[in-house]
Amino acid sequence: MALVAVSVTAVAWWYPSPLPDPEVADRTELLYWLVTRDLSQELPETRRTLARRLEQEYSEGIDWKTLDRKMSIDHRKQLWANLPVLLEIWFQDRVQGFHARAPEERLAYVDETIDAIALWNGVESLKVETPGVPSYRSGLLPVLFACIENWKSRAEPPRRDQMARFLTAIQTRWMIRKLSGDLPEAAP
Repeated sequence: MALVAVSVTAVAWWYPSPLPDPEVADRTELLYWLVTRDLSQELPETRRTLARRLEQEYSEGIDWKTLDRKMSIDHRKQLWANLPVLLEIWFQDRVQGFHARAPEERLAYVDETIDAIALWNGVESLKVETPGVPSYRSGLLPVLFACIENWKSRAEPPRRDQMARFLTAIQTRWMIRKLSGDLPEAAP
């Protein structure tokens, strides 16, 4: 009986209806967007809202083990298809935010960005191995860095330079924090 209750709860968790507005969606509903919709087909503003809200809602961490037990293979595939889509808009917003800040405010902004990336370390446990697709077993940062090169190649030269400066700031600060033991731990 307990197994049935857990199964029903898991099914209900993954099939809410209708899709809520991402601006007011809760944690579970935001994940529903991430694992059931092709976000490349959504408006850029919807993607931007999803990226912002996911960062807000999961700023305290993510229970990857629970998600691992609840997600089907199809959900995992959709998550991994959507991850670069959301990362791009998130990263572009971060680049803009970095360059909009005064130089003395940028270090804190880079640290905030690194902390957000570190919270999503663990997402690789939800990856479905697909032939010909790189496996990212060391966290979100390698996924992000792999995507950034593609985004930079499509950007206009001034934007490409902004992206490169922000990326250099992240890489430098990440290394300093890693060497000093000041990187946040990934959620369990």
